Amino acid sequence: FEDSSTIVTIDKEVAEPTDTPGIYLLNANMNVVSGTGVYDGATGHLSAHGTMDFSGMLPAASFEIRGAVSSPSAE
Repeated sequence: FEDSSTIVTIDKEVAEPTDTPGIYLLNANMNVVSGTGVYDGATGHLSAHGTMDFSGMLPAASFEIRGAVSSPSAE
């Protein structure tokens, strides 16, 4: 984040191949376990859904993240 705060997660990610070579669907569940700065003591859950593209010279990913994060220091 701009103020150097961080959020730390423990993730489980699954990538499934599609009918297009090198393109994978990405689904991730992320448990927020800690943070720093304004997110010190953060908890919560996030999920990500999108794609990963390994078909070009450089891998690329595009995904949307949704969920909720609570932080005692932000209150």
